[in-house]
Amino acid sequence: MQEGYMDRRTFLKSIVAASTTPYWLNPTFATGNDSLDAYSLALRLKLSGPGRIGFYIDYSELNTVGTHTFYVCRTHGTTGDVSVNYSTEGDAHNSVSGVLTWLDGEADIKSFSAEVPSKPSGDHRIVARLSNPTGSVMLHHGEHTVAYGIIDDDTISSTDSLFIDADSSSDGNGSIESPFNNWVSARDNLSSAIKYIYIKGMLNSTNVDSPTGVGDGWHSELRNVGTRSSEQDRLVIRNWPGYEGGMDGQGETTVCGFKMEDGGSYVTFRRLSFTNLVNNPDGLSKGYFLRTDNRQGYTHNHITCERLSIDNITAGQSSSTAAWYSEGYCVGYKMWRCNLTNI
Repeated sequence: MQEGYMDRRTFLKSIVAASTTPYWLNPTFATGNDSLDAYSLALRLKLSGPGRIGFYIDYSELNTVGTHTFYVCRTHGTTGDVSVNYSTEGDAHNSVSGVLTWLDGEADIKSFSAEVPSKPSGDHRIVARLSNPTGSVMLHHGEHTVAYGIIDDDTISSTDSLFIDADSSSDGNGSIESPFNNWVSARDNLSSAIKYIYIKGMLNSTNVDSPTGVGDGWHSELRNVGTRSSEQDRLVIRNWPGYEGGMDGQGETTVCGFKMEDGGSYVTFRRLSFTNLVNNPDGLSKGYFLRTDNRQGYTHNHITCERLSIDNITAGQSSSTAAWYSEGYCVGYKMWRCNLTNI
């Protein structure tokens, strides 16, 4: 234990010893009397209500085939016996399902595991779900109480993918042999069958979408993703393995990141770099590496940002900045292992 700090048990004992009426702790004494002898006292914090159940850690990442372990916790209450079902789905793996149970007064962290013995090229993804809570316990995030298991072994899936080489002098057909050299070509050729967009090099104002006149600078606009409705449809926009990929404002003053229009669910932004994004023209300007639009009737669900590097977003609306700029109608967002500096 670091010098100068005390563990939680020592801290609670010190509170009990310092007060003759620690009413806010609502202690139950194992001795059966009201003595505050901290050395013979067993302090139990009685938390009212059945509480909530959710993932203690909702992300598991491996760099080769193996076992994902998901941890589940009970918080906000320990009254009564409660349980929850768990299950896994997604890319090929040894799927598991079962029931986790907590007894009255219990709040231990529990776990379950799913093994992936083999995988094809490309990222491998499974999703773990919690459902059917009993004993009046609630799920932390309702139907969005999910966790992800990801295997990224730096292999490329070439059959369901589009490729961008931002530094290429010519625009190809989007294949790995003849990649696009701009974002617009990739966006215009994006169908529901595409699972990956691989980006090599740094996009800039010369090969993305022009400002829209509603506060956005040059940006990479995403359309045609609104029909994705399950994990099996998920689109992964990521670096081309072995290369840096992303967006660089290059010192200009009207450059943003990705903008999702007209809805769009089950999209992942992974291992991309965003740097020097500055958008400060006169009027309503927005600074971001990702923006989800707020048009009524459209939603953005299950969006994830994974292992992104964001450095230097220096201007935006009312001279303030944002990193992930969500305007509404958005649920189920997750962000893991991202490095944000100079925001």
